[in-house]
Amino acid sequence: MDENRGRLGVGLLLIAIGLLVTLGKLGLGDMFGEAFVAAIGVIFLLVYALGKVEWALYPGAFTVTVGTVIFLAARHVDMEMFWPLFVIAPGVSFLIIRAASPENQWAIFPGFIVTGVGLAMLLFSSGLVSWVYLEIMEKFWPIGLILAGLWLVFKSWKSRNSADR
Repeated sequence: MDENRGRLGVGLLLIAIGLLVTLGKLGLGDMFGEAFVAAIGVIFLLVYALGKVEWALYPGAFTVTVGTVIFLAARHVDMEMFWPLFVIAPGVSFLIIRAASPENQWAIFPGFIVTGVGLAMLLFSSGLVSWVYLEIMEKFWPIGLILAGLWLVFKSWKSRNSADR
């Protein structure tokens, strides 16, 4: 069984390298160098899907998302604006891990937090949201802590009163 999994991984790696080199030879750019990291991630995901090798999901999800961002950067996407994609990619990889394997409940929290922070950064770097809002948030973010604390105190007080009855 382990021998078959090893052959599956090596076979998929050879197919991916061959495809990337062939695309480069056909004049579609230096696809090998630009897409290599994403291709390695795809191979890990295929090993996970076809060979049921659980550990391959983690490097596959991360490598595909980061490799996609590297590919975009090599394709002259304006990284001065889209640099937050490097923050979003790991967050998306956590969400892929959760989607592929429902027992990985732990991946939801870091996935949404990291992706959300990256999306907020993207909004600022793209100019869709003004930096003025960040200055306002910088002054008033402690109010969010106060509100969260009040909510927790209220929930605690409410559940304590319910238990007393």
